[in-house]
Amino acid sequence: MILKSLLLIWKMDLLMFFVNEDSSVDKIRDLIDKMYYKLAVVIVDKSVDMWKGVLNIAPNVVVIKKLKTAWGKCNSKGKITINPDLMKYDQRVVDYVVLHEFLPFKIYESF
Repeated sequence: MILKSLLLIWKMDLLMFFVNEDSSVDKIRDLIDKMYYKLAVVIVDKSVDMWKGVLNIAPNVVVIKKLKTAWGKCNSKGKITINPDLMKYDQRVVDYVVLHEFLPFKIYESF
């Protein structure tokens, strides 16, 4: 087994992984990426719900996906895509990016 245990200590902003000695760097990176993806599903959903209530609009779908050059993007069909690497930052940054992706929907709504 690659990951014996995962310990999250939020008050100290510390994340500790305990791994086998023979674990490769690539496998550890994959585990960390999966962790950020799972965090993004929960945190982005919370942010989307907040902005839906404030702005009275909602995206048709929210996708968590690695993006090479952006934190988020949206399209005219109501789809928002958020980069899971954004979870490395404060909740306020996540909320800002989600809001930024919401705003074009207000513009599309006015046409």
